[in-house]
Amino acid sequence: MKRKFLVLGLVALLASCTAPAASGPASIEGKGAPSADIGTVGAVYTDTISGVSYRKTILGWVVIDQAVVGTSESGQEPASSQSSQSSAASSQSGQTSNPSSGSASSSQVGQTSNPSGSTSTPGSSSSSATSYSPFTPGTYDWNVDTTLYGRNFMVALAAKVNATRTATATYSSCLSIGARAAAYPNENSNTFIPFYHECKDSEKTTTSGCNREHTWPNSRGGGDKAGGTNIERDPIMVRPTIEKDNSNRGNDVYGDVNGSWDPASIGYAGARGESARVIFYVMCCYGESNNLVLNNSTSYSSGTRNMGILKTLLKWHHDYPPTDWERTVCERYAKMGHARNAFVTNPEFADYIWDSNGFRTTPYNLA
Repeated sequence: MKRKFLVLGLVALLASCTAPAASGPASIEGKGAPSADIGTVGAVYTDTISGVSYRKTILGWVVIDQAVVGTSESGQEPASSQSSQSSAASSQSGQTSNPSSGSASSSQVGQTSNPSGSTSTPGSSSSSATSYSPFTPGTYDWNVDTTLYGRNFMVALAAKVNATRTATATYSSCLSIGARAAAYPNENSNTFIPFYHECKDSEKTTTSGCNREHTWPNSRGGGDKAGGTNIERDPIMVRPTIEKDNSNRGNDVYGDVNGSWDPASIGYAGARGESARVIFYVMCCYGESNNLVLNNSTSYSSGTRNMGILKTLLKWHHDYPPTDWERTVCERYAKMGHARNAFVTNPEFADYIWDSNGFRTTPYNLA
């Protein structure tokens, strides 16, 4: 009989962890993780900022997908509410065909989702780093050791990319070279699609009214010499841009918070991904020799050599993957001997090098 009462008691206790209480609010809304003293057992709380919902149990507030916020199931306080849940990444569309090879990549694989909408990526370097579903591997064979990660992978990749650069350019010639690479509607056209703009007929222009955009600003290190080659002589970094767009950006880092500039403000959201991949390219090819820094800061002072915002660039990279047009421009630069942007041909490489906190510190497994 004692065993029977004990079993019944345990069942009642477990039921109280999840079942709605007889009294108390059925739903609460607020900003941030709920305080432990809010609500009664069974109450539901929705964070109006993140959209995450929690249920009050006798152990504390629990995310609906059972990740505990505020108090862990072991009774220990987590490091932060942010580290107990990954930010949701936009569903990654399949890569489109490569205009230079005609090969096509299949839709994205390896995505593991949970009820909160976030995705987990194999090989994520830490619980506090934002996770994204992995890219389908790119089709260009760079012959780089994918057992490397972080800074080591970046250095190895830089050697491969720099080896494809056979032509030289001047800062002045970057405007005409960029216009040739982005020529539209065909490769021999005198009109082109300026950087930050969508590839469509209404956006084509001539070099009149355009100038050279340091995607990595000159004042942040984008004009210094690196290994005998000036960064601002690289037409993949210096892009032909509408003068007004260049002026509006100034020397701000890319981002969507105060102190940064969002290229989507011009009207084309895909410019976010394109901008991110150019910054990855510059950091990869010139960062080590030029003491460049890619981080999450928006600050600037004389001599600052940082660009970012890294975590935002990684998100944009995944949310706005390379398009057929971006690949076409990439291949035209390569055809002219001005290297090939590996983050356009093989988007997964960014995840081998960085997570949202900085250089990756643990191996990245794409599969």
